[in-house]
Amino acid sequence: MSANPRKPASASGATTSNFQCSLYGVCLDSTLPKLLERLAGVCGHIGFDNKENLFEHEIVFIPIDETPLETRKDDVVLRLCSDCFEDGKFVRLTDRKWKLGHRGAPDPPKERGDIVQQRAVYEAPTSGDVFQYLKLIGYRYHFEFVRQGFTFVYHSLKITVSRLYQLSEKHRVSSKSLLEPFEDMWMVEITGPLTSQENAVRGDLQTFGTFISGYGGFGRSAV
Repeated sequence: MSANPRKPASASGATTSNFQCSLYGVCLDSTLPKLLERLAGVCGHIGFDNKENLFEHEIVFIPIDETPLETRKDDVVLRLCSDCFEDGKFVRLTDRKWKLGHRGAPDPPKERGDIVQQRAVYEAPTSGDVFQYLKLIGYRYHFEFVRQGFTFVYHSLKITVSRLYQLSEKHRVSSKSLLEPFEDMWMVEITGPLTSQENAVRGDLQTFGTFISGYGGFGRSAV
């Protein structure tokens, strides 16, 4: 991997800007069973058993030497993300298949009322001691969280229904506790694949959003 402290490296040692479109929504606890039933039907998940199948750990890193406050928004924030389970078995922190990435700021809406969000994404698989690598390129731990819930696939789209948890002990996912905003609601995210073409699946996201629009409100994410 490249040792450039400002960009996560790809497997080839270079970075490529990719575009990703997403649609965000919220679902209340009271409507969750109906939403899951609808998603299982639309996505063709015949054997869906209402058991959670999403358990991700995300760790955020920022530069050790931050820029002055007035230009700090230009600092590149790096994120490590990995599943915590593989083949139904829990995987230790150092043995997980981490992806290192950076998500750019969302592009402005194309038009009034546009709720599909597009951003540039850099992402690459890692190998070796990725935590030591981040130190070497000048990054430090900032915060972390766990995303837990359900995941579905519809053609090229990934749909997650999840809640976020904070950790009381660093890197220890068993110390998780539900973040207050998610006590009675779930976050719904519909994400397209990474592409080299802008707005490649915008229409697909809008269409899929209509399939489940009666089960939650959709809008643009604030982050």
